[in-house]
Amino acid sequence: MSKRYTAEFKRDAVALALSLEKTVTEVARDLGVSPEGLRGWVKQAKVDRGEGPAGALTTAERAELVRLRRKVREQEYQALERTAPVLPMLPGVPERCSFDYVRHGTIDLFAALNTANGKVISRLSPQHRAVDFRDFLADIDRQTEPGLAVHVICDNLSAHKAPVVHAWLLAHPRFTPTCSSWNNQVERWFAELQRRCLERGVFCSLDDLKTALDDWIKVWNEAARPLKWTKTADQIIDRICHYCDRVSGPAH
Repeated sequence: MSKRYTAEFKRDAVALALSLEKTVTEVARDLGVSPEGLRGWVKQAKVDRGEGPAGALTTAERAELVRLRRKVREQEYQALERTAPVLPMLPGVPERCSFDYVRHGTIDLFAALNTANGKVISRLSPQHRAVDFRDFLADIDRQTEPGLAVHVICDNLSAHKAPVVHAWLLAHPRFTPTCSSWNNQVERWFAELQRRCLERGVFCSLDDLKTALDDWIKVWNEAARPLKWTKTADQIIDRICHYCDRVSGPAH
């Protein structure tokens, strides 16, 4: 498991690496850190002092970039009409719904979550081709202040890496694509959308589904707030280990 080091620890480690007559590997071994990590800290410290290569970002600039980044995802939804109404939960009786339904088509929802304020830029599309993703990036460009850099976090969907998208990104240098969907907060937003808008919904047409999505996103943006993790990595892993201990006994 990777450790978190304070800014003070990193600063002291860099000072030792630059002042002692030892190699970075030796200093790293003495401090109990990885040589690659210490080299990265030394390199970043030089950039912060203005001694780095042209175009390298300082620590403050990296923090600002993280604050301004947008996390992008697309999701396909079905317009499902239940053959019977969903029956609400009652004391001693679980919620009930029919197992059969009529599907009236599907729609793709592109969404970009601004991690600084929690607001969402969205676009509905009948497909999720590369040109559709490019058009969505253009929507983000139009709705973001001109002076801001945009750090886009995407997954590895082929449409995100298509030539038409690559050409668009080259023409709009303020966009920085990054593959890091595993920590994508927009996934948490999609979970809220599913739970609050779609889970018990009945949609008799694609237009009904589009209207429901647009209305819910509008309500979300009116009271938007940033999403924040409330558990540390250690707490999450401890919880998983505790669960594994419970389900791995003889009774299971």
